[in-house]
Amino acid sequence: MQRWGYWTTAEKPPPHWVWQPQTPRAAAVAPYFFGRCCPELRTQSGGPVLVLRLGAFDLEGALRENLVEELMEPWIFMVEQTFQLCREVAFEKKRLVKLACIVDIEGVSFTWLQHLSVLQQFAKAINRHYPEMAQTLTVIRAPHIFTWLWEVAAPLLLEEMTLKKVAILGHDFREGLAAHAGVAAAELPSFLGGGGEEVPRPELVPPGVGARLPSRLHYETTGAPANSPEPKDPKASKQTCRPLSQRLLLFTCWPCR
Repeated sequence: MQRWGYWTTAEKPPPHWVWQPQTPRAAAVAPYFFGRCCPELRTQSGGPVLVLRLGAFDLEGALRENLVEELMEPWIFMVEQTFQLCREVAFEKKRLVKLACIVDIEGVSFTWLQHLSVLQQFAKAINRHYPEMAQTLTVIRAPHIFTWLWEVAAPLLLEEMTLKKVAILGHDFREGLAAHAGVAAAELPSFLGGGGEEVPRPELVPPGVGARLPSRLHYETTGAPANSPEPKDPKASKQTCRPLSQRLLLFTCWPCR
């Protein structure tokens, strides 16, 4: 986790993970990642929002350069960051709070069907370690052909309970998104026409970049970033929270507390 951000202990807002690549290797991989947790973007019920620019993700380039495993790390960081925000809001509101996930698929093509096993790896990481975190999953800017693609791919990627939370919308998605996920159009990232925090478009993966990635040896042997920038938060420190299994128990059992 520490390679992709830092845990701030500042009192306001409460302690949380902050996205900021901490090593040269993470900084080199970050431009090709396809999503962000948007801390300032919330649903009507107060839940945090994940935004995935999946249609712009250069999946074939990531496969060519052996970056799938590298991109799994920011994926887990992003989901954990969102999990902590859910937990923060749950303690504040004294009720269970779940996230909304917005998936922009403009640009997805038939070639993705060849790589469903790769997408399954990302989906399984959530299904296994963060079950039932999502309140809604809204697919936007979907081409007409995606309906057919979804019928083929969805049962392979998502659990049955998650499938029931999915809505598929086209380019005129704003009203449908507000109705399904409770997210106001005006607060969306700028690439979706809102005035909220931007989610960078993932860059195309250039040939040879996988072989040129900085070594991770220094971090793995010392536990400290190699020539990484100082965290912006002067009170930043390493996370000292419960193991994942205990965090999941606290999160899922919150209404009973």
